[in-house]
Amino acid sequence: MTTNTLMPVRVVVSALLVSAACGCLAPIGFPPPYVPSGPSNMLALADEVRARLASDDITGSLLLGVSVENGVIVLRGAVPDQITRARAVGIALSTPGVAQVEDRLTVW
Repeated sequence: MTTNTLMPVRVVVSALLVSAACGCLAPIGFPPPYVPSGPSNMLALADEVRARLASDDITGSLLLGVSVENGVIVLRGAVPDQITRARAVGIALSTPGVAQVEDRLTVW
C-alpha cells in the first residue's frame, strides 16, 4: 500500500484513539455535581417552606407546622377553608427541592 492509501486509515485510527482517551478521562475530569440529601439539607428545605408560608399574604397569619418525615415535607395545623389548604400545599410543592408533601392540615 502506498502512503496515500494509508492516510484515511491513519486519520480514522487517530480519531478513534482521541475519542477513546476523551471518553476515559471525562469521568475523572468532570465529576457529577454533589447535592447533599442528608438530614441537614432536608431541615433547610423545611425552613425554606416555613419561610415561604410565613411570607404569603394568605398563609402568613396562620400557625402552620412544617416538618420532615422520611424525606417528605409534612404540613400540620388548622386553616379556615379548602382554598387556604390548597394554597399552603401549593406553596410547599412549589419550593425548589420539594418532591412530596403530606397534607395533615385540618379545616376549622
